Amino acid sequence: MDTNTHNSQPFGLTLTQQDIYFDQLYHPKSPIYNIGGYIELGKINPASLNQAHQFLVGRFDAFGIRVVNRQQRLEQYITTERTVELPLLDFSERDDPQASADQWLADRFTEAFTIDDSELFCSYLLRLADNSYRYVGLAHHLVMDGWGFAQWAKVLGQYYNAIERGEGLDEQVLPQTSWHEVVELSEAYQNSKNFDKSREYWRQQIAALSPSFFTRRNQTTSGPEVTVASGRKTLSLPIALHQQLVQVADEFAVSVAQVYLAVVAI
Repeated sequence: MDTNTHNSQPFGLTLTQQDIYFDQLYHPKSPIYNIGGYIELGKINPASLNQAHQFLVGRFDAFGIRVVNRQQRLEQYITTERTVELPLLDFSERDDPQASADQWLADRFTEAFTIDDSELFCSYLLRLADNSYRYVGLAHHLVMDGWGFAQWAKVLGQYYNAIERGEGLDEQVLPQTSWHEVVELSEAYQNSKNFDKSREYWRQQIAALSPSFFTRRNQTTSGPEVTVASGRKTLSLPIALHQQLVQVADEFAVSVAQVYLAVVAI
């Protein structure tokens, strides 16, 4: 596909994006790189939320990223042509609205994104009752990670509250880094002494590992070509426990995300 006046000039992918892209190609129907979730909302103004959503999607690069593979050259560009509508799905008349919404979301997470020159996010507003809504956001890991979805939710809330207060959205100046800058930093790292040092370190680490370490562990007894699909489990933590983990992160001068990763690893 040729870019047009609405699109940025194509540029390369970060190292992380390349890893994700090629692994997704190897497993084209796998939803393993789906990112996102939902925000539990009470009684809201759907029109204001829709306006906040549209402004958010139009403003940040992540929602306009498209990845293309042309003539053996892997590139990406950022387009202003994005789906800004927020579909409203009504579950309020179901026998169990919450369970129905849970199952609907679980089904969405089993659907793999098409990654070739395609939109890599989608959003919905679910109505469970007059005073109960869910804002759903899904994206491919090529354009977003878990922290990115947390920021997505945070900024959406800021825009919504500003609209409800009667403030203009253009006045909501939020710091943001262009995706071009992120890629430039990645390319600079690849051409640095730190990259050479890191590469040599990991070569030594991998060379010391037993070959059995790289054996696939998700194979079934049916044969090597049959694998077990991964699943998704939601665990809700009390806010008090989260605050304790934030304190631990502060104590060791790390991010709370690193603390969660350590907990999961243990």
